[in-house]
Amino acid sequence: MKADASLLNTKGVILIRLGRYEEAIGVFDEAFNIEANHLLMFNKAVAFLRLNRFNDAEDAMQRAVELCAGDTQFEKDCHRHLERLRKRSQPIIWSTWWFGEGGKVGWVKRCAGGVISVLLLAYLLMPLVSLNTALLQEERRLWWMSFGRDWQTYLIPVAALVILLLSPMLKSIGPQGVELSPAFTPPEIRLRDIAKDIQPKFD
Repeated sequence: MKADASLLNTKGVILIRLGRYEEAIGVFDEAFNIEANHLLMFNKAVAFLRLNRFNDAEDAMQRAVELCAGDTQFEKDCHRHLERLRKRSQPIIWSTWWFGEGGKVGWVKRCAGGVISVLLLAYLLMPLVSLNTALLQEERRLWWMSFGRDWQTYLIPVAALVILLLSPMLKSIGPQGVELSPAFTPPEIRLRDIAKDIQPKFD
């Protein structure tokens, strides 16, 4: 990046950190007139996000992607952020809620969703699979399949795990049964989480 544009980019980043987002956008535009650089558009998108101007943030991030020639890692990051911005108003199904989010929060959700899924699979297999210790003692061999186990023992934990796994889509539960619907997280809440993950960058 040219020296003048680099200095202005640094100034813009500092303004973002000071909470002066409108001024930062003007500075990034001034720098962009000197040099059309992807980093300037990225930082401009960050400033728009802080102002809750989501459509402008998406446009700026798209422009950053288009200017990312040769910077492979930065382009990947921009694509990832852009996809999250584009999905801000899409409904959330249970699998997306548990396994589709990025960042630290997404990592925690994926771990929790993975544990629940493994437990559910284990409870579904338990009535079918058992270790026959008597056969081991008598004939020195194992037989794992046992179809005589009581399924009722496992109905409550299986039902609880299924409800927990589907809880992001759970609308109501009662005598009539369980009603599910896609969850719509308000864009402001979803983008607030995105904004925490996207920080302005110095060159």
